[in-house]
Amino acid sequence: MKNILILGSYGELGFFVTNEMYKRGYNLIFSYKSKKKNKSIKKDNIKKNLIYGFKCDFTNENNIKKLIDFSYKKLKNIDYIINCTGIFYYDNLKRTNYNDLSQMFKINCFSTILINKYVLEKKSKNKKIKIITCGSSSATMGSAGTVAYCASKHALLGTIRSLNQTYTRNKVFNYCLNFGTLDNKKGKLIKNIKNQKVINQQDILQSILYIMEIGSIGVPEDLYLKRFN
Repeated sequence: MKNILILGSYGELGFFVTNEMYKRGYNLIFSYKSKKKNKSIKKDNIKKNLIYGFKCDFTNENNIKKLIDFSYKKLKNIDYIINCTGIFYYDNLKRTNYNDLSQMFKINCFSTILINKYVLEKKSKNKKIKIITCGSSSATMGSAGTVAYCASKHALLGTIRSLNQTYTRNKVFNYCLNFGTLDNKKGKLIKNIKNQKVINQQDILQSILYIMEIGSIGVPEDLYLKRFN
């Protein structure tokens, strides 16, 4: 039975992915923001797969280290990390400050670097791990009113490409799954959705499962999801 660490289970996409992976029989560790906001996974008493929750602030390096330590302690080995963390907001340069920029980059980009750092410290040399990070179509283009967000997602894509150049020899494989607006509650609040083709959460899940199942040689490190109808 494979082991998965899911980051950002408190969001709509992360919560959906966590429940779907649990139903498929994987052993899981999922992160949440606070006990108050922690959504319960729909447990099935018949299933024998393990599941643990861990409160984590992805702007805090020590929290990230503790999450990785906890995951390896509980499950001994991690086969996949699915990273659904991320924040988005429209910005106005007149009101944007360094703290806003710092938080955006810490969650959307720097946390991925730190996850890789502590995975490399904990994993066995002969064990392979795939780290699948949910990126954004903003990683390859700009959009009005999202300067900080676009910058952080461009940085994330470059980070993942650099990590693969450096650490695939250590059997750590990073993938960036880029997509546009999701067809969920948050997506419907985005002002510019009128002329966009939204992505269904099921589309994301199928792409994640595809990456999990394929081999690690000759596989694109970044994939772009787009709907045409």
